[in-house]
Amino acid sequence: MGESMALRVRRILARASRVPRVLVFGVAACVAVATGAHAADHAGKAPFDQYCASCHGPAGDGTGPVAAEMKTSPADLRKLGKKYGMPLPKPKLFEVIDGREMVRSHGTGNMPVWGEQLVHNVPPTANSEFFKRGTIIVIVDYIETLQLE
Repeated sequence: MGESMALRVRRILARASRVPRVLVFGVAACVAVATGAHAADHAGKAPFDQYCASCHGPAGDGTGPVAAEMKTSPADLRKLGKKYGMPLPKPKLFEVIDGREMVRSHGTGNMPVWGEQLVHNVPPTANSEFFKRGTIIVIVDYIETLQLE
């Protein structure tokens, strides 16, 4: 009660001057976490390894164990950033993986239309469309971590 107006103002200003520093440190921490995330720690690594690595290779370089047997060589997914720019055009990549945008290898059976294949792994009580989209989204996010500088 006995606190003067000047003292209150000083306390408010002192708190206000700390806010920008807190925001700066918070944003810096978020950026450090986002840019420091390794591909090995990414949620999309497991589905990429399960669905994509046999053709595109674990590193996404197009040299998976079955790549030599294919009519059309799998794409080096690490070079998509150079081809399309960064950030990657995720809706376009989503459509390619899902199968809505036909790639030459889709029609020959080299690359499965994953939009149909992913549904087979979903429990009958789950929302298969939600599962399919979520899986493809984390795979596309993971592919972005593989891009060459």
